Amino acid sequence: MKKIKLIAVALLCAAGLCVLGMAQSPVLMKPLPKEQQATDEQIVKLLDSMRIEDQMASIMDMLPMVVKQQMQSQREALSSRQLTPEQEEQVEKFLQRRLEKTLNLYPIEEIIADIVPVYQKFISREDADVIIEFYRTPAAQRLIDSQPAMAQEYLPLLMARMETRVKAFTEETSREAQALLKELLGM
Repeated sequence: MKKIKLIAVALLCAAGLCVLGMAQSPVLMKPLPKEQQATDEQIVKLLDSMRIEDQMASIMDMLPMVVKQQMQSQREALSSRQLTPEQEEQVEKFLQRRLEKTLNLYPIEEIIADIVPVYQKFISREDADVIIEFYRTPAAQRLIDSQPAMAQEYLPLLMARMETRVKAFTEETSREAQALLKELLGM
C-alpha cells in the first residue's frame, strides 16, 4: 500500500513537472481574473498539443509493473502459509482483479477533465495561443516524445528517494512522538 501511495506521489510530481515547465516565475502565481482566463476550448487544445493524454498513458503503463512487484510480495507472504493449488489460484485471481481495479481507479479522461479548470485559472487566452504554437514546434514535439523515456529513468529514482525519506521521516516522527508521550505522561 505504501508503494501505491509513493506511485501516486511520483505521478503527481510527473504531472507537476509539466506545469512547472510553463511557470514563468518561482513565485506562486495567483489565478487570473475570469475574463482573462483561457477558454475551455483553448485549454483542451493546449493539453492536446502537449499530448498530455499520451504522456499520462505512458506513465500509467508503468504502473502495472510497480503494482505487480507489490503483489509479488503479497503472493510470497501468502505462499509461506502452504496454500493448496486451488487456494493459490484464488489468490492469483484476487490479485489480478485488484491490479485491474487499481489501473482503472482514476481514468485519464477524468484526470484531464479535472485539470482543465486548473490550467484555465492560470493561463491567459493570449498565453494559451502562444503555448499551443510552441508545443506544435518540432523541438517541443521532440521534448514530448522523449518525456516517457525520461520519466522511465526518473520515476524509479524519485520513488526510491521518496521511499527512503518517508521511511526515515516516519521513524523520526515515531521516535519524537514516543519521547513527547513519555514527557507528557512523566515516564
